[in-house]
Amino acid sequence: MATILAPDSRAPLGAVQAASARRPALLPVDSRTVLASSGFVMLGFVVLLASGGAIFLFVALHLAQLTFGATLSAFDRADPYRNLIAALRSWPVALAYVAAAAAVGVHLLTGTWTGMRSLRLIRPRTERLARVLAPAIALVVALGIAAVPAAVLVGVLN
Repeated sequence: MATILAPDSRAPLGAVQAASARRPALLPVDSRTVLASSGFVMLGFVVLLASGGAIFLFVALHLAQLTFGATLSAFDRADPYRNLIAALRSWPVALAYVAAAAAVGVHLLTGTWTGMRSLRLIRPRTERLARVLAPAIALVVALGIAAVPAAVLVGVLN
């Protein structure tokens, strides 16, 4: 078995150090780098976990109501539009849909920023655009999802 030596010493490296010595660094180590300083990344794991859990619960509610008719007395498998309107006329259900839209928005905010960073699309030159694009995408999607229950509640859809 060959022993891997540290680049500037004669001491052998451990297995983990040897693996990391062969792997090139993905990000430059520079105090001016913009990647680690984003507030979107600071939302982090806890927010992704909480919003992901909320989205999971929403999907379960959505399937129960609109696919299986669990909470609708007049469920008609052949008329999904009527089922949607009947479900969203109840303001607690509509509020749950709006809360799920907000969870999707928060999830997308962090996910879009992290995805662009992972694809190495964020550089010092493109950071300003990414700081505008990530929340814009999240906001448009969240408002688009929330528009349906809001339209039912105010009577635009009936």
